[in-house]
Amino acid sequence: VLSMEVLRSKKSGVRFFDVLAYLDKNGLSRTAEHLPTDDELRGGLATGRGLPRNLLAVLLAHTKNNLFPRVLASRIPDLPFFEPLLIAYFPKKAAETYRPQILEHHLHREIVATAVTNALVNQAGCTLLVELQKETQSTLEDLVIRYFICDELVGGRALREAIHACDYRVASADQYAALIGLEEVLHALLRWSLWNEATFKLGSEYVAALRHDFDDATDALLAALEGPARTSYTAREAELTQKGFGHELAQRMARNSLMRDAFAVMAAAKESHVALTTAAANYLRAGHSLELDTFNEVLAIQLPTNTWERRFYVSLEREASAVRQRATAKLAIDASLPERNFDRVTRIGDGLQLVRSLGVGGLVPLFLLLEDYRALLSDEPGPAMSSRSGIPLPRSSVKG
Repeated sequence: VLSMEVLRSKKSGVRFFDVLAYLDKNGLSRTAEHLPTDDELRGGLATGRGLPRNLLAVLLAHTKNNLFPRVLASRIPDLPFFEPLLIAYFPKKAAETYRPQILEHHLHREIVATAVTNALVNQAGCTLLVELQKETQSTLEDLVIRYFICDELVGGRALREAIHACDYRVASADQYAALIGLEEVLHALLRWSLWNEATFKLGSEYVAALRHDFDDATDALLAALEGPARTSYTAREAELTQKGFGHELAQRMARNSLMRDAFAVMAAAKESHVALTTAAANYLRAGHSLELDTFNEVLAIQLPTNTWERRFYVSLEREASAVRQRATAKLAIDASLPERNFDRVTRIGDGLQLVRSLGVGGLVPLFLLLEDYRALLSDEPGPAMSSRSGIPLPRSSVKG
């Protein structure tokens, strides 16, 4: 867990300062824990070392201490969806023999709350919930439930067990990278579901109904891969096999990376009244033919340096997701959209290459390019960009 947090802090250490700020207000004593100042920690991050392990251990412990009573006070321990965590707490033979008694155990709520707290923080780290609560208005209870629903849909528990079973056959760094990659998929699904919660229902009672469509959407994305995307996917699978994960597990891990877009494809199929295979093909085509894949790549290299830039960055991620969803719907109506708008798309592509050449500091240009996308899609027939899927950002949000 600590090793994964060190890797996360090297990639995006600024997120941990949000956790520190939250815990400062909720029981953490920096003096008692002998924690460095923020300036000292930023100095360490600037060297590329990430945050020190002893600090991360403190953050993990305090995050769990803060989360447990909130989970216990919620309805989470009483939901049938979390019964497997209660059953798994007991020895297998006892669980098989005394299942009814276990379900009525007088400490069943505390056991479930402990299992939920440990699983979420050990897997997703200490930054996830603080980050999502800053981005959305969702309750902590809702965020926790959504995380475990997404984990169930992607088969996270079995995949983690398979990755851990590769000890001494696969380099630990590659195992950590695989586990973090799984959490990034869950993060993407979780955020997409929150951005679209008005139209995309994701409750524990829907898991059984969602599972079939979720798997089919992932299969459709895999079948729709072509050209460089197919080559990249095949290369990734071969790379994982070469690292020692084994062919079958490498296939599962490569396929897992496609799952981050499964909700979007399911929603596109429903909105456009087309098959999942058609929606997946349109979704991928929107990415490469309208330069939306390039937009996401350029956005990913931006490094927010303060809270306001972080909020601006997140708003751009959300808006880009909405633009792609709308573009996918437009393609279902008119497959010639990219060709008819070749000049406009080319100008957007040229703008993206210019922003890429600038490196960081491209948030405002990317915002303006999103405006170009919105104008392009608004000029096309079919459903317009609604206020729900993407309101233009206020100019004041550029400040900071």
